[in-house]
Amino acid sequence: MELSEHATVPVINALTHAHHPCQGLADVMTIRERFGDPRGMRAAYVGDGNNCCHSLMVAGAHLGMEVVAGCPDGYLPDPEVVRQACAGSQKRQARWARDCAARRQFSRTVSGRKMLLR
Repeated sequence: MELSEHATVPVINALTHAHHPCQGLADVMTIRERFGDPRGMRAAYVGDGNNCCHSLMVAGAHLGMEVVAGCPDGYLPDPEVVRQACAGSQKRQARWARDCAARRQFSRTVSGRKMLLR
């Protein structure tokens, strides 16, 4: 059975392997509710560089946030999504846009492990 066939409210599912925009929106709404205006705020994402990570990076860039992702080697975010987030950040003059190009180095050794630092 499809959920939308039995729901009394609209059902939105924009989930793909590359993006999870509903999760990204929920994350930034929670950040805004809890901490206020997210512009200039730094958020840390720790985990696989998956669709949730991608959506938080893109949403954060649109809102002027700095999103730092710590991802294990082999599970880094898609470099194209990182580039898009950096480009979006630059267009919106987010606090960290000035050095975003330098951060295109996708991995760095942290405590002897390869991690994404963005």
